[in-house]
Amino acid sequence: MATSRRFGTMVTCELAHGILHEIGGSDRRHEVEVPYSPLRSNGDKARCVAVLLTIVTTLLLVRNLALESPLMSGDEYAYFAAAQTFPDSAERYASDQYLPRIYSPVFAAYGRTFFSLSDRPELLLKALNTICFALTTLLFLRLVKALGGVNASPVCAAVFLLLPISTYTAYFMPETTYAFLFALLTWAVVYLLPTHLFTGTMLSGALVGTMLLVKPHALAVFIAVLLTLGALFMAPPALRPSRRRLLACVALFILSAYVTLAGVNGILTRHLQLHPLMFVGDLYRSYLSQGAMLTSWVGKTRLLFGILCGHLIVFGAVLAPPAALGAAHMRRLYVKQPSAVAADSSRDGRLFALICFTASATLLTVGMTTNFTAQTAQMSPAEHLRLYGRYYTFVFPLYLVLYFGLGREDGRLPASNTWIRVGAAAGCLAAGLLYYLQGRRIIYWFDYPEAFAFSAWHGQPRVGLAGIAAAMLTYAGTAAAVTSYALIFWRGRAALFLYPLLLLIVFSISNIGVTALQHANSADHAMLRADARAMKQLMPASEQDKGLVVGSEWNGPLAYFMFNFRSSARVLVRAAGAVLTDADIPAGTRWVLLTDRYQPVLRATTSLRTPQITLMRVTAGESAAGPRWCCP
Repeated sequence: MATSRRFGTMVTCELAHGILHEIGGSDRRHEVEVPYSPLRSNGDKARCVAVLLTIVTTLLLVRNLALESPLMSGDEYAYFAAAQTFPDSAERYASDQYLPRIYSPVFAAYGRTFFSLSDRPELLLKALNTICFALTTLLFLRLVKALGGVNASPVCAAVFLLLPISTYTAYFMPETTYAFLFALLTWAVVYLLPTHLFTGTMLSGALVGTMLLVKPHALAVFIAVLLTLGALFMAPPALRPSRRRLLACVALFILSAYVTLAGVNGILTRHLQLHPLMFVGDLYRSYLSQGAMLTSWVGKTRLLFGILCGHLIVFGAVLAPPAALGAAHMRRLYVKQPSAVAADSSRDGRLFALICFTASATLLTVGMTTNFTAQTAQMSPAEHLRLYGRYYTFVFPLYLVLYFGLGREDGRLPASNTWIRVGAAAGCLAAGLLYYLQGRRIIYWFDYPEAFAFSAWHGQPRVGLAGIAAAMLTYAGTAAAVTSYALIFWRGRAALFLYPLLLLIVFSISNIGVTALQHANSADHAMLRADARAMKQLMPASEQDKGLVVGSEWNGPLAYFMFNFRSSARVLVRAAGAVLTDADIPAGTRWVLLTDRYQPVLRATTSLRTPQITLMRVTAGESAAGPRWCCP
């Protein structure tokens, strides 16, 4: 017990020491002395970080396994259905014409493996997602050490572990896999590229090619790597590789990405496709073709600008200080004496690559998201109000690597208070605009978990203390951001320790809000999921795919039911209350399952009825004018 209490005290002291001493910078005039801080060695820090990682990973796994799938209705079901019959999904798409034609063969391949291993493949995927999140965190913490020269502090680890992108580990979706591959790509670009140019280039190409087969949005990341290689052409002379070698690396990167794309896709799908845009799939082909045409932007400038501003406000409110520090260090790389740069070319090369890659990935992913939102708004005007942050929140850790990797200065690249105050001023302005943003943009928990602390949307209306608490958390996050940035602007580096504290507050609020809504969503559809599993058990295996499931909204209860029913039965969407006749029933149908209220005039008899569904058995002998069986 004494040892346990002592280690608990050590961890607590190190957390406090990390906030007040290490993250605050090396300005001796402003250091805060902590009376007792025993964890000062790299080994002690590593042990403390390992304890934090183990605790958080365990809690994430427990939370994920306690949640019933799906949580994101049609989005998860689309990936689930694609994986269930991979690589022969054509028949599944024929039976359910409403399924989006997503193209993610890498995800579908290991999802299909889980189907062969368990009756509950989503549980296996949740475990894998949790492991991937832990590995992603470790990769970024190693980058912090590579940049800063010392092990990441427990405060740094806590901030990374609280990133709300961890909520995607609970979904049957490829977001966590994609983020893990992006972390590997960042390692290749930042750690390998500056010192092992050809190795880093080939590995980067292979990783991007794989990412394209997970989510087609990786096209923006592909261009970001090209821009990073292009930036090396203009790097300070001491950091610039041979331009001939760089030209060769550009070609090598493109070739590596293409060979990986075509090769892996051919192996997984058993069909060799050489077209370089095969990864787009049917779902995003129209978006890509329209987005690539400048004429499609004509008349949408104001809309695009409004959407972009919404993203930049959130970005600035969370990441303005590290962005300013990155700009300051980039400037100093160019004004340093050549001999000083050459003396530390390895670290400086990684810093240059990290800043360029961070800027390029941010610019392209946010731009892609803005354009995508504007295009979806053409079909549904209200869509322009949504902030689809999930398409780029995987770049957030790059800014944290910049901040924590450069936070413990050693005199080689000191950032002046001017730049720190510039970042604080930008952050304060953005945080102040968050209040304005609440009534003009929608931040859903499934779209933008990192920014959910600033969301005015809290699900179903709440009353009493629950309603007050939900509203107050939003205002508390905004107030904490404005106050912290104001103090940093006033005190400069002396108050910089407030920034990681602010991140801990904002990310904690976001995680609490998202987790609460995940559990509410899980509970709301519990009966429907139970009914779906019961139907799976009641029907003979030979008939499970020979029926028709009818619902009023594909991306709603119907998707929740089909996810857990796990059948290739035909799907029909009809408005609630509609009349169903024999003409709606495909030939060979043995049963009809209704997930909403209808007026069926069918040659069928009701076999089972629950508060959620009605199961009808098709009979060949009864006339269509027989009795009507209605849902309760």
